[in-house]
Amino acid sequence: MSSLQFMNQDGEWESFPDVDVIEHYKKIRESVKASGITTRCCLCNREFDVSEIVITGGSLSAGFTWSCPDCHAVTLESNVSKS
Repeated sequence: MSSLQFMNQDGEWESFPDVDVIEHYKKIRESVKASGITTRCCLCNREFDVSEIVITGGSLSAGFTWSCPDCHAVTLESNVSKS
């Protein structure tokens, strides 16, 4: 995982996402990979290790979208409970 660098309004270079965020996600990916948890794609029904999931967008508050490594179907995992 890498980051994008840009010059902010103050003329300073910043990285997006922050280096700490990248390291945090690397640690999560390694722990998930070691857990052996699997899921199935809702379109092609292929079972795969959750460490193969490609997160394509979203946020911690609204949930994330992820895609299947084979057919690239996009799924929304929402963390927000609906009432």
